[in-house]
Amino acid sequence: MRRLAVLALLGLLLGSCASQRARVRIGVKPVAGQAIVVHMLKRMIEDHTQLRPTIVACADTYDCLQALAQKRLDLLVNHDVNGRFSAASAASDTDPLPPQLDLTWLDPFRFESGYLLVMPADRAVTLGITSIADLTKLQDGIRMAIPADYLRQARIGPYDLLRRYGLRLRGDLRIISEPEKRLSALFSGKVDVSVVRSDDGLIGAVPTIVLEDPLTFLPPSPAAVVARSTFLQAHPALPDLLRPLQKHLDQETVRQLSYQVQVEGWTPEIVAYRFLRKAELVSDRPTALSRQPEILIAVDTRDHFGVFAPLAVRAVREVYRGQPARLAVTGTLVRDVVYGRARLALMGAERFFQAGGASRFGVREERVEVVGVVGKRFLHIVRRREDPTPPALAGRLGLPPRGSGSAKVAVALLESLNEEPSEFDDIHQLLDRVVDGQLDAALFFLAPGVNDIAKRLADDQLEIRSLPRISATLPTFVQPVRIPQATYASQVEPIDTVAIQVVIAGPAPQSGKTLRSGGPAGALPSQSPPVTVEQAQKLAGFFSSAEASDPSLPSIWMRELQGVPYGGS
Repeated sequence: MRRLAVLALLGLLLGSCASQRARVRIGVKPVAGQAIVVHMLKRMIEDHTQLRPTIVACADTYDCLQALAQKRLDLLVNHDVNGRFSAASAASDTDPLPPQLDLTWLDPFRFESGYLLVMPADRAVTLGITSIADLTKLQDGIRMAIPADYLRQARIGPYDLLRRYGLRLRGDLRIISEPEKRLSALFSGKVDVSVVRSDDGLIGAVPTIVLEDPLTFLPPSPAAVVARSTFLQAHPALPDLLRPLQKHLDQETVRQLSYQVQVEGWTPEIVAYRFLRKAELVSDRPTALSRQPEILIAVDTRDHFGVFAPLAVRAVREVYRGQPARLAVTGTLVRDVVYGRARLALMGAERFFQAGGASRFGVREERVEVVGVVGKRFLHIVRRREDPTPPALAGRLGLPPRGSGSAKVAVALLESLNEEPSEFDDIHQLLDRVVDGQLDAALFFLAPGVNDIAKRLADDQLEIRSLPRISATLPTFVQPVRIPQATYASQVEPIDTVAIQVVIAGPAPQSGKTLRSGGPAGALPSQSPPVTVEQAQKLAGFFSSAEASDPSLPSIWMRELQGVPYGGS
């Protein structure tokens, strides 16, 4: 509350320097991190001053800077290259920021919003690429995806980058504005590298390596507020009003906020407002800001899906356009979907089978059904590189957290081989113990190559081993597969293993059942409507593999073939 009181005092000072309800125009670009900060500025000015802020959309940096120079804007959030952004294109192609533009840079934020070059972690490790200079190893040239505004960067644009590092372009530049589509092109192998913003929410959410820049070609680019100098002179208290915000916004925070916009689909305005409220930088006064209805995707608290998680969220957003979607961690996965606490679930195929019956996976869950296949998780058996090479499953074995889907399948596989686990923990803790010699092997299920352990395998002298031949009958949803040669660094041969599907599940039609009734059942929420065939088709179209669901799983497609009618919408 003391923070709000100080801000209110600054607001009074700011308001006294201006005419009543004077307008302040803030430029916003289609860059998630910067757009969120713009809405924070608007709300703080609105909440603590007598000024009337309005947001004006710009096509890109240069459009905004020209609007500032022509007095069509008053404020802008921009990335500050080398201390002062070389906004040459607003005036010329080579001059530094000219003083006649009448612009003043306020103190920078604690996060950067410039450009980075990224590569899939597995491919970078396999090729031994850690820096932009190492891209010369791609002898046929590089395929690059960039945002449109990077093409217009003076002196640090794509062709300047290629010349500075002596790189050759293979084919044409792929200009893709949306960061998630740029990274999709990267992971599907359509490009080798992608330019991203350093405050993008997808950094850290997907397994990429930010390539080092040994020539410091892409300079540090902290975000900062740019103001027209004459506007700032008329409102001198503005920098002090915004200073608390500068202290709250670091790199990781802004990336997390950007993730909510880019992956989950929230508007920058709502993300900004929620953050300000939590940080106590705005008051609790009534607001006209409406809450977007959201789609909740239940995921078991013990399961880890890596890159599949943001993919699933984005896919669901494509189906339910206009609604944000997010993962909701729970310990009651199926019940949450059946009783409407979550619309869908992200789950492994193993979660359709409960303990009991003739085997560990004997009873199939029929209350939910597959509506989309995200991909497959492959069993990885990781050991230290040793000579002579011991059997893959010899010694002390570590598994993922007890109760997770991965652990459930791994325990069943070990039992069929008369082996048993020594301990359960998360992936990186297990790998640490393998490196230290406390464990001999770690077993876990991950998407092959597209995961966050590729670098560890190379750095810690670890290797992936094939699963021994199993004579016992495997659960029907566990399929024999191979991890191709050279998926990981120093992997000289294919790896024989098994895989399980990762799926999006929805509630199955419960014909003839009434969930709302008298007695204890009357307290339960009503059942969620089943996903329609049309919605399932859209989900399938989002994933490049368009893989069919395992025939052992209940699915919308199987019900369609059997002619079971569907309700819901």
